[in-house]
Amino acid sequence: MHGPFDLSDDLRMPLIRFTNRAVPLIRQRIELYKQAGVPTMVVRKGLRLPVVWEANYEAVYLGELPWLISHIVQSAFLGNPSAGETKPWTSI
Repeated sequence: MHGPFDLSDDLRMPLIRFTNRAVPLIRQRIELYKQAGVPTMVVRKGLRLPVVWEANYEAVYLGELPWLISHIVQSAFLGNPSAGETKPWTSI
């Protein structure tokens, strides 16, 4: 198996529900850090993350993370198509 879209229908739907719960929690945590005044940095156009999240952002794209973790965190950073999002998440 290479990713969530390789799953059978009976496994794909729970993954979608889990992703749709996890993505807002990840984003909320990022916003809480920023509201607390933690230093931030631009990681891409339209996305500023707390410096402590830089390693998480890089690990998703450069690391060899399990596909489930990569899928959920990428959905948080890039947009969550299973929730109807069509554009990358922005947070300045």
